[in-house]
Amino acid sequence: MAMPLRNEPLQHLDKEVEAPSRRPQLTLIRTGNAIAARRALALVGGLCLAFIGIVAFEANIASGQMELDKLNKTVSMARDHYEELRQERAMLHAPDVLRTAAEKSMMLLAPAIKFLNVEKSVVAVVDEAISDMDARFADPPSSTLDEFGHIKMTLKGRG
Repeated sequence: MAMPLRNEPLQHLDKEVEAPSRRPQLTLIRTGNAIAARRALALVGGLCLAFIGIVAFEANIASGQMELDKLNKTVSMARDHYEELRQERAMLHAPDVLRTAAEKSMMLLAPAIKFLNVEKSVVAVVDEAISDMDARFADPPSSTLDEFGHIKMTLKGRG
């Protein structure tokens, strides 16, 4: 026998259809907030890039300072070496050192030492005679250390 269809299962379906009305209403987000969020993100990104640029600039300055310190140390060492060589030269030209070296070589002292003043005319003749010399030998180029020595002597004279 055939049974008539009951509406109970269909009524249940009607209840399910009514359920979506219980859901909360969707709200739209204003586009102004999205634009503000993008602007804030761009600002934060810009600040990050600026900070990275500042750090790179400071690193570049630190690198240059290290090179400058190396050069200063090299110049200082060259000056110290120059002073040591000057002292050694002065010591080697000292009369006592020359006398000792002469005695070791069995040289005899001169009986009398006499210094002569050279006239300007004689200096001019000698200067004229060496004028045919190569310029490198007649007038050697001065170095930076020579200039430093002249400045140092000038400053010592003031103090």
